[in-house]
Amino acid sequence: MRLSELDQSSDDEIDLDFDYWASDRLTDLCNGLQSKWGDHQLELSDQEWGELAAACDLPTEVAQSLKVAVVEEFSRDIFRLDGPLMIGTGNSAESRLVCRYHGIKYILQLFSTCIDELWSEDGVDYKTVVVSPHNDLDRDLAGCIQFIRQAMDELQEGSVLVCCNDGNSRSAAVILAYWLQYSDPDHSLQAAIEWYNQRRQGLTLDEGLTHLLEKYEMMAQVQDSPGKRKLMVGSPASPGKKIREQVCANISEFKL
Repeated sequence: MRLSELDQSSDDEIDLDFDYWASDRLTDLCNGLQSKWGDHQLELSDQEWGELAAACDLPTEVAQSLKVAVVEEFSRDIFRLDGPLMIGTGNSAESRLVCRYHGIKYILQLFSTCIDELWSEDGVDYKTVVVSPHNDLDRDLAGCIQFIRQAMDELQEGSVLVCCNDGNSRSAAVILAYWLQYSDPDHSLQAAIEWYNQRRQGLTLDEGLTHLLEKYEMMAQVQDSPGKRKLMVGSPASPGKKIREQVCANISEFKL
């Protein structure tokens, strides 16, 4: 049963697969949940679940089934790190209800195989990166950071989700690189890790990701060094041109 067919279904045929709900009905459910949950997913009474069912134009008799279905959807691992920036496991991005509830407008997904960009028709912008076991984001990290940066700049409201299989390795590495590039004036990897650990437990960086982030930290620090900033404002014909070119050559050694 799909989308508009739901509205013609009888009570005992009601489909609680939210991925196929009509957009307006899904929005009604999200609005109802947000008004009752607020900032926390609180336990709701049977009466409140009945009110949610009614708000979605469902019979109150399905309130308990609605509760079970909603709770199952929100058991997925998704976490708000800071402002609109969220991190999660792969299945968090697969839930249309979860994405709509959190107002997710941009999804960066990092997986070993190509997966579907499920909610493009809902207006979600995607960047999908396929990472092989022998390419731990080496060639893709800069593009991932640029995607997050652009999303944060363009975002009027809503959230940006970064996800990978376990939600604490490649996705975390990308967010750490983004944070040390744009949020920490010292571009410190250690400070980025401390910032992450204060918000979410379970960070798992293998040797390859750690080495990659160390290279990125060095690159960010060199690019933002006082000497480089001073050289960059000189004219191309100035005596500092050769020095400036050498600085750029040094930076290119750290290119990801």
